[in-house]
Formats: sequence, structure tokens, C-alpha cells
Amino acid sequence: DASPTASALRARGFIVSEIPPENPEAFRTDWGYDLVVHMGPGGATVGPDGPSLSGSEATPEAIADRVAEKVAPPPAGHPANRKDTP
Repeated sequence: DASPTASALRARGFIVSEIPPENPEAFRTDWGYDLVVHMGPGGATVGPDGPSLSGSEATPEAIADRVAEKVAPPPAGHPANRKDTP
């Protein structure tokens, strides 16, 4: 995976797809709902209401930590945890 942020999210058990085509730096994590991480030159915003991380704070690990604070990964056995889930 070319994205360190997507890799950090996947390492925590999140299913990640990159969206939308016009902004490949926005990541969607979903298993029944969407939580989008918008990344830009100034940092990242996790979800529609933040938190926001700016500049050097917006490391892949920090972003993944904020996502994990907002929502837990799907439990073991959940269909989203299957290896064949796109």
C-alpha cells in the first residue's frame, strides 16, 4: 500500500478505501457507516467534526490514533474483518 496513513489504519483493524477520485488523500473507513479522514497540505481532519491535526502532528500513527478514539474497529468475526472484504 502506497499510503502510510492507510497502512496505519489497517494495522489497527480498520477497513480503508481511498476516496474520492478527485482527492486520493481522503480515506474512508467503513463497516456500516463512513468515517472519512480528509488529508491536505496543512494536516488532516478526522470525521466531519474533527479532531484536526496540523503540520507535524498529522503523522500516520497520530491520525490512526484519532480514528481509533472516535470509533472502534469491527469486532473479530465481523464481516468487515474477513480477508476477502474489498
